[in-house]
Amino acid sequence: MPVPTFSIFTGAGDDITGKLRGGGMSMTITDGEGQRSDSLQITIDDIQGSVNVPPTGAALLPRGGYKGGVIRDYGVFIVDQITLSGFPQQISISGQSLAAKQMAKRKEPKDYRKEEYPTFGSIYQEIAGKAGLALSIAGSIAGIPNEYVAKGEEEFIEFATRIGRRLDASVTVKSGRLVVVPRGSGMAVSGAAMPTIFIARGVNLLSYQVSMQDAPKHSSVEATWYDRRKNKRMVETEPGGSEGPPYMMRTPFQSAGEARLAAKAQANELKRAEATATFTIKGDPAASGGSFVQASGIRAGVDGRWFAKTVTHNYSSSDAFNNTVECELPTQGGATAASGFGPGATARTTSAGPQPVADAAQGAANPTLLIDEQ
Repeated sequence: MPVPTFSIFTGAGDDITGKLRGGGMSMTITDGEGQRSDSLQITIDDIQGSVNVPPTGAALLPRGGYKGGVIRDYGVFIVDQITLSGFPQQISISGQSLAAKQMAKRKEPKDYRKEEYPTFGSIYQEIAGKAGLALSIAGSIAGIPNEYVAKGEEEFIEFATRIGRRLDASVTVKSGRLVVVPRGSGMAVSGAAMPTIFIARGVNLLSYQVSMQDAPKHSSVEATWYDRRKNKRMVETEPGGSEGPPYMMRTPFQSAGEARLAAKAQANELKRAEATATFTIKGDPAASGGSFVQASGIRAGVDGRWFAKTVTHNYSSSDAFNNTVECELPTQGGATAASGFGPGATARTTSAGPQPVADAAQGAANPTLLIDEQ
């Protein structure tokens, strides 16, 4: 039986887990996107009131996984809040990833016009540079032409996420990088597929909840723009994939290209909103937000492919370790798609916790002893 383990290091490399443990301790790391980018939560049962906590602004480096197996380095987090409560006495420590903190520093407004910023790639390059981050962006997004976009009194992460929604892009901040990839694609910035999270009843599934929404159905999405040469309002249409009236976007756009892009993004958003799922599984340190999820052996309407928006890693000093995986439907296909359920999958358990069984298309699964959050 694999034994979970976790530890917390200072920025200087000192292991302070024992000093923080008190009567009991839990550690929760959320791997999300946009304004839900990676966060750290530590809760300590300090019955005697004797635990010395790190100050706000301190750097913490959490690690976790299985003894003798996979250990994941979750990156650098900066303590931004400490709460002391009683009785019984307890300490709560909250932190944001270092990169996300850098994205929250500046709020100055700015106009991004096509003459200076001809593509959204050039806009994201400036955002990353001002936040002190490297940029990793998919070519399909970097090359999209920009007509005009304005940044208001908002944090860089808010602005980056807002224009990401317009481009149907997922924006995340990971270990010194601003990462922008197509949303719901299960794709890393390199263009390679991210590892799928396999979930199977009787193997690693602990509980689940699936909600199917009776949302309005639309046959198409319509976005407008004004053609100055023709002195006429024009409409761009994107198929909606359902029967029903068209969905009309209220905001007019600068050009035909922007209108088409916005209509496609909205059509995909309507599709993803048809159902959501939350799975609690036995801990897998490699599980990450932005991956596809393959559920099998559960029931109709649940089995199939999902997209993980957020993965939470929950550790405790009682040797418990599990993941909470919050999902939406992927842009194409999915567990409740009209085209049918996705293919089933099986899983096996190793000393490093639940691992996928690779099929011919995926190749052999190679175990990793240390996963760096880069």
